[in-house]
Amino acid sequence: RDLHYPLRRQRQMCIRDRYQRRVRGSTLKQNAMSRYIVMFKAGTSSETIENVIRDLQQHGAKIENRYTIIPGFSAVLSEAHVNNLSSHPEIESIEEDGTVTAS
Repeated sequence: RDLHYPLRRQRQMCIRDRYQRRVRGSTLKQNAMSRYIVMFKAGTSSETIENVIRDLQQHGAKIENRYTIIPGFSAVLSEAHVNNLSSHPEIESIEEDGTVTAS
């Protein structure tokens, strides 16, 4: 009996869903929104961060939190937003937000 079946099945479904999104094209990418944490490189000016946030809002993103101690923010973004942000020279990382638990 395979005790890892649920995890394997979940992984297969994620791979299939990613493939289908890529195949279906930009319509699904524009509509599929997820919550992300966007971090900027140390020393990025607040003006640059505000310009990125303003641009995202103009294109339908929802900014949820702005971080002051570390340069970054959390937002609900489409896959197209994430692809555009990933090419920005001042972005250090873009991570999908999720729940962390300790066992």
